Amino acid sequence: MKDRRPFSFRFTLQFTFLMTLAWCSIQCVNPQITADGIVFWRDIHTLQDRHLGKLSYGEDRLQIARFDTLLKPAEDFVLSGRDLDGTVWGSQNGGCLRIPAGVSVSLSQFRFIGKAQADTLIIVEGGTLTLEGCELRGPAGGGIFIRNGGRLIIGNSELLNLSRAIDLQNSVLELEHCNITGISGDAVRLAGSGTHSINGLSIANIDGAGISVTGASSVEFKNISVNKVSQSGFEFVQTNHVHLDSVKIEEAGENGINLSRCDTIQFSNMSIEKCQGSGISGRDTRKLRVSQVSTAYNHQNGIEIIQFDSLMIDAVRSRKNGVAGVVIQSGSGFEISQTDASENVTSGLQITDVSGGSIMATRVNLNENMGLSAGIEISKMDSITLSDSFIGLNLHDGLRISDTRIATVSRNDFQKNGRTGIDLNRLDVANFVQNQLTENLTGADISEVDSLVHSQNRYEKNQNGLVSSGSHISSDFNQYYLQQVNGIQLVNSKFTSFGDEALGNAIALTGSKSDVVWYNGNFGENDLGISLEQSTLNMQSSIFSGGKRSVAINQSPFTTIQNCQFARQSEMAVAVSHSQALRITNNAVKDLPNGFDFRSTSDIEFTHNDLERVSGTALGWTQNGSGSIAYNLLIENGTAIKLSNNSGKTIVENNTFIENQTCLAGGPPPLLSVGYNIFQSNASILDAPGLLSQNGEWSNWTYNCFWQNAGIPQGLINPQAGNFIADPVFYDGQYLRTGSPCLAVGPGKRLVGGRGLSPALKPVTD
Repeated sequence: MKDRRPFSFRFTLQFTFLMTLAWCSIQCVNPQITADGIVFWRDIHTLQDRHLGKLSYGEDRLQIARFDTLLKPAEDFVLSGRDLDGTVWGSQNGGCLRIPAGVSVSLSQFRFIGKAQADTLIIVEGGTLTLEGCELRGPAGGGIFIRNGGRLIIGNSELLNLSRAIDLQNSVLELEHCNITGISGDAVRLAGSGTHSINGLSIANIDGAGISVTGASSVEFKNISVNKVSQSGFEFVQTNHVHLDSVKIEEAGENGINLSRCDTIQFSNMSIEKCQGSGISGRDTRKLRVSQVSTAYNHQNGIEIIQFDSLMIDAVRSRKNGVAGVVIQSGSGFEISQTDASENVTSGLQITDVSGGSIMATRVNLNENMGLSAGIEISKMDSITLSDSFIGLNLHDGLRISDTRIATVSRNDFQKNGRTGIDLNRLDVANFVQNQLTENLTGADISEVDSLVHSQNRYEKNQNGLVSSGSHISSDFNQYYLQQVNGIQLVNSKFTSFGDEALGNAIALTGSKSDVVWYNGNFGENDLGISLEQSTLNMQSSIFSGGKRSVAINQSPFTTIQNCQFARQSEMAVAVSHSQALRITNNAVKDLPNGFDFRSTSDIEFTHNDLERVSGTALGWTQNGSGSIAYNLLIENGTAIKLSNNSGKTIVENNTFIENQTCLAGGPPPLLSVGYNIFQSNASILDAPGLLSQNGEWSNWTYNCFWQNAGIPQGLINPQAGNFIADPVFYDGQYLRTGSPCLAVGPGKRLVGGRGLSPALKPVTD
C-alpha cells in the first residue's frame, strides 16, 4: 500500500529513526533505561517479525522506544513476547536489562539467555519488575538481581541453569508458581529488610541452599517443593515473622530448615526427609510453632531446637531419623502434643536444661526407638507435664526424667520397653498418676525423689513393678493393678496376673528417705509383692494373693504393716531381716507354706494378727533382739511360732493357739516370757525343752489356759505360776462367752487369750 502521508512528515520520521540508531551504535555499551525513556538491550538475537511499530533492530542490538510519549520515572513500560512470536533476548558480552528506581517494567512470554559467566540477565536498581510466563536460562550467569528498595513480581516462570536464580538486597519479592532448576549457587537469596511472599515454587538440583533469607521483616512461603540441594533447603537468619506452609523438602545436603536468631516462626503442613543434617535445626529463636510437620529418614535429628523462648510442637511425626526424633535444649516455655517420635536410632524426644520454664506434653507417641537413651529423655527442667501418651517398644527406657524440680506424669501407656517404663531420678516433686505399665523389664524405677505422689497406676506383666531408691514417698499409692514378679504404698490398688505366669517384683524400694504409705493394695501372682531395703514402709489395708513372697524387708527401720491380707503364696507372706522398730498388726495370713519370718531384727511388735492354716511355720523368730508377740490368733498351723537363738527378751502373751501341730518350737532363748495365752486342741505345746527358762523351770510360763491338748510337758501346769486347765468357753471359735474363766485371771484380773468377750455378747450402751 502506498504511503499517502506528506513527504515532509515521512522524511522527518525516517531521519529521526536513523539518527537514533546511529547514536545507539556509538553510545550503547551497557544496556539501560535512560533519562529520556529509551530502553536499550545489547546482543539481542533474532526477532521473527521486523515490523513491530515501536521496535527496531540492528545486527547486534535492539532498540525499544516509546515515540508517542517518552518513558519517564514512575511510568510503566509493558511489552509482551506474544507479539514477537517467540522472541529470544540474550547476552554474549555482559549485557543485561537494567531498571532504575521509580521505573516499572512488565514483561511477559519472554526468554532471557545468559552466556557469559559474569552475566546477570536482569538488574533492578530500586525499580519494579514484573515477569509473567518468562524463562531465564544459563548456561551461566545470574538470573535476577534486585537492590535498593526494588520489587520483583514474578509468576509462572522458569529459571534454569544459572549461577543464582534470584538475588534480592533490601527489596521485596512476590513469587507465584515458578520453577527453579540446575542452579550452581543458592536458588533464592533474600538479604536485608523487606517482606517476601512465595506461593507455588519448585526448586531442584541446586548446588547451594534452596532459599536463604537474612534480615527480612516478614516472610510468607507456601506450596514449595525443595529437592536435591547441596546445602540447607531453607536458611533463615535474623528474620522475623516467618510462616512456612505446605512445604516439602527432600535430600538436602545439610539441614532441611536452618534457623538462627529468628522471631515469631510458624511451620505447618510440611514434610522433610532424607536430609544429611537435621530436618529442622533452630538456634536462638523466639515464638516458634511447629504443627502438622513430618520429619523422617534425616541423618541427624528430626527436629533440633536449642536456646529458645516459647516453643510449641503439635501434630508432628518425627520418625526413623538417624539420631533423635525431637531434641529440645536450653529454653523456656515448651509445649508438645499429638506428636509421634518413633523408630529413631537413639531416642524419640530429648529435653534438656529448659530452666525457668515448663514443658507440657500431651498425646505423644514414642515407640521403637533403638538407642541406649530413652524414648523420652528429660533433664535439668523446672517443670514437666506428660499426659495421654504412648511410650513403648523402646530398646532402653520409655521415659527418663532427671535433675528436674517438678514432674507430673499421668494417663500414659508404657509398654514393652527394654529396661524401664519410667525412670525418675533426682527430682524435687514427682506426681505419677493413672498410668499403665505393661511388659517392661521394670515398670517404674524411682530414685532420689524428695516427694513422690504415686496413685491409680496399673502394672501388668513387668519383670519388676516399682523400684525405688533414696526417695521420700509421702503420698498414697492409689488404685493399682500390678501383675509381675516383684511389689509399695497404695490406695485402692489391685495387683494381679493372668494365668500362672510369674514375672518379677511388683515394687522394690531401696534407701527411701521417709515413710512409704500404702493403703488398700491388691497384689496377686507376684513373685515378690514388695521388696524394701534401707527404706521405711507404712502399708495398710492391702491384699496379697498368690505369687511366691508378698513382702521382703531388709535393713529398713520403722516399718508398719497393718490390716493386710496374705493368702496362697507359694513360699511365705513376709520376710524381715536386719531391721528394727517394726509394727505388724491386725493382719490375716491364711493357706500358706510359711507366714512371717523375722531374722536379726529388734524391737518388734507383732500383735492382733490371724495366722491360719499355715502348713509350715506361721511365725519364725530367729536371732532377734527384743520383741513382743501378743493378742494373735494362731489356728491349724504346722508350727505356730518357732523361736531360735534370740538374744533379746521375747514376750509371748495373750495369744490364742487352736489345733496347731506344734505351738512353740525352736532353740533356747535366754529370755522368754509366755503368759496369759490360751492353748486348745493342739497336737503339741512345744517341741523342745529349751523353751524352758534358763534354770530349767517353768517360772517363765504364767497364767496360761490349757484345754484338750496332747503332749503337755510335765510340770507345765503349775498353780504357783497361775497356769490352769479349763474350757475357755468360746462363743464362735475365737471370742469368749460370758462366764469364761479366761476373762479375768491373775492379780490384775487380766484377759487370757487374744480376743476377749465376743462383740455380740457385749452390752449395748448409749
